Amino acid sequence: MSDTLDYARDKGMIEAFRDQSSRTDLTVGTAVEVRGHFRGEWSRGFEVAETTHDGYWVRRLSDRYVLPVEFLDRDVRCAS
Repeated sequence: MSDTLDYARDKGMIEAFRDQSSRTDLTVGTAVEVRGHFRGEWSRGFEVAETTHDGYWVRRLSDRYVLPVEFLDRDVRCAS
């Protein structure tokens, strides 16, 4: 197979996986935990402030402050 066909086939496979994402869509106001970037630990006390294509903006519940960084969907989960 030519390199062009290999690329097209691989690109199609990537698109198929992207469409079958296991992302859990969280709605604005949902209580969540976020994963810290340094140690990977989960922290409580947040809610979804806004959803984006790739993840979420989150609000700290203690003072209603929206954190100045977008969290990828893999770094946000429903609070237990």
